[in-house]
Amino acid sequence: MGFLGFALNTGVMRVFAVGWVALMIFGFVGATKAAKGDFAHPLFKSQVLLHVMALGLLVAVIIKAFM
Repeated sequence: MGFLGFALNTGVMRVFAVGWVALMIFGFVGATKAAKGDFAHPLFKSQVLLHVMALGLLVAVIIKAFM
């Protein structure tokens, strides 16, 4: 959420930040419903992994910008 505030304030990577928040909201709600509240369900785990990969992409872009 902090990255979303930064992106909206500066205009840097605004689409990525808004899309990531939307993916988090719809993804976690949908995965929780489909898994019937079981956090150990593979669908929920894959949703968490998806967001870890998005965080990795964000870190890679930031590192590339400063090198």
